Formats: sequence, C-alpha cells, structure tokens
Amino acid sequence: DLSRNQLRELPEAVCSLAALEELHVGENQLTRLPVALGRLQSLRVLYLGSSQLTELPEAVCSLAALEVLDLGNNALTRLPAAIEHLSSLRVLVLEGNPLQLPPLPVLRYDAAVAARRFFRDL
Repeated sequence: DLSRNQLRELPEAVCSLAALEELHVGENQLTRLPVALGRLQSLRVLYLGSSQLTELPEAVCSLAALEVLDLGNNALTRLPAAIEHLSSLRVLVLEGNPLQLPPLPVLRYDAAVAARRFFRDL
C-alpha cells in the first residue's frame, strides 16, 4: 500500500512486479502514471483515488484482469476510448472528476458496463 505518501510519480520498479494483484496509490500527488503500468497483467484492483491525475494512460486499458478501478477525486476530463477493453471491470469509480467525455448521465448506473457501451457506440 503506497497510499498517502506524497508521491509525485509511481516508482518504475512497481511496474516490474508481474504477480501484483492489488495496487493502492491513492491520496498522493500523482499527476501521471507510467506507461509501464500496462505490464501488470495480474492486477485486479487499482486504487488511484484522490490524487491529482489529469489523464489516464491507454496502457491501463490493457490490464485484462482489472476488476476494480478507482479514479475518484482526480482532475480527469476524459477517459481513453480503449477503456472499453477492460472486459473484467466490475467497479469503476469516477466521481469528483471534471469529466467531459463520457457524459456523467451515462455513468450513473452500472458504470463499467455503461462506459464500455458508450465507447463502443462512438
């Protein structure tokens, strides 16, 4: 658990932990994530809430095992279209972001399914 450590960036060494299933890095000062995060193919839970993220790299959308993605209370204005590829995603937390795309009404009920449907229909 790397939460609440005032991290400005995620250490690259974390991205080499191939068997890692949960990563808690919320409540830090992260503004971006390394592309290498996409190498964590065993990752099921990713908590990034209450950081200062301004964008979500498409590499996160290649995490096939990801079930929980908490992006709440960041500075995200959009999500990558590739988010529809997160087929195992069950929980997607987006509250507290100034999202412009997809529109917030799309995300009110069953967010993960609605987000995938929204991007598929673009």
